[in-house]
Amino acid sequence: MNINVRLADNHDIESLIKARFSYFEAEKWEVTTKQQSEIENQLRQYFLKHLCVDFFASIVEDDSILASVAFLAISEIPANLSTPTGKIGTVLNVLTYPEYRSPDISDKIHYFDPYVCVALYASGNGDANTES
Repeated sequence: MNINVRLADNHDIESLIKARFSYFEAEKWEVTTKQQSEIENQLRQYFLKHLCVDFFASIVEDDSILASVAFLAISEIPANLSTPTGKIGTVLNVLTYPEYRSPDISDKIHYFDPYVCVALYASGNGDANTES
């Protein structure tokens, strides 16, 4: 196993789109051909505009094969005492392909942003635990 953990960039857009649909499949969501086309187009435009700006994708690769991916969308709200920067992160689309569901992979999903750092750890039964 040659594990590499990194943040996605524009070269990864097609892999991120594929992973998004793999997530839908894992959730047993049915997607029509028309929906798939519309969603692919929206995702492509969204990633071009937001990736590494206010949306981050953490990728874990095994020998350059996508093993796990997690999305983090940053949004801004009016500042308050618990969120003085007004920046909040929403964790989306955490997916580890079944053949890679082991502590070697799933404990390496991390999100890094100047305002947010979240690490996800999967238990042996696939449940996620978070630490921030």
